[in-house]
Amino acid sequence: MLQVDGRHVGILCTPGTVAGGKVLGDPTLKMDGPAVFKLAVGIQQIYVRYARGQTKDARFASFEDRVVGLAEAALEVAERSRL
Repeated sequence: MLQVDGRHVGILCTPGTVAGGKVLGDPTLKMDGPAVFKLAVGIQQIYVRYARGQTKDARFASFEDRVVGLAEAALEVAERSRL
């Protein structure tokens, strides 16, 4: 879960701002490779709880596919930045 207390300021970059109800600048959320990987791990943990029957929320059924996509994106970012 992303917190709004500033703990993720080093990994999240949102150059756009909201003023007067309008988005100014670039509204795209940008994450570096380690941040995307960390998000993938969190989603994987939620999916495992669903797969084990610890939660019945059907929205979590598709999380397995999302983890694969996020892990691939993190790898691509890492390879481009030579991490």
